[in-house]
Amino acid sequence: MKEGRHCISAGVNIWLSITISEIPPYISAGWTENRYALLQIIKVLCLAGKTKKKGGGQMADEKLFENRIKKHFHSVGIYPAGYPSDRMDAPMVGWYTKIWGGGFQKSGIPDLICCVNGVMLAVEVKASSGRPSELQKLNIGRINESGGIGVFLYPEGFEQFKELLKGVIDCSIHIQELIALKNANSSTKCDIWTE
Repeated sequence: MKEGRHCISAGVNIWLSITISEIPPYISAGWTENRYALLQIIKVLCLAGKTKKKGGGQMADEKLFENRIKKHFHSVGIYPAGYPSDRMDAPMVGWYTKIWGGGFQKSGIPDLICCVNGVMLAVEVKASSGRPSELQKLNIGRINESGGIGVFLYPEGFEQFKELLKGVIDCSIHIQELIALKNANSSTKCDIWTE
């Protein structure tokens, strides 16, 4: 029996074709009964990777929206970890990193962790139909209680988020106090590194 599925993931088209007899029987004892289950899992993974253009779902919509957010970040001077200085078009006002969910990452951590103008900003990206988990609500709430800014960002709220971000970038009240605090508490054993 031949199973095939057209997969689209990260802009790469792959035709996944597996023959049940091609799965090595030596992988594990009793694997014969589980071969069909493996094919079903592969189908689900392929379907999850489809883009919106090809009929994909919520995960693809979130990824497309996340890319819009990152593009806006770059336009205002918020760059990803390790981004080369010579490629920065706008003066740097912030830093971010993408958190990838999975087996080696705690669940419920927001998708984008940022530091913008000295303010911690966490963004949980959601598609229009997305719903936050209880753990995501807990973590975003704790970030806000700790003095950071945590948001569930939907495409419909993107313009409002841009205004919030502009306000954080333009805020200068806290900057002088933070600089003085850093200078007073920097030593060789608590090194506050700057370029």
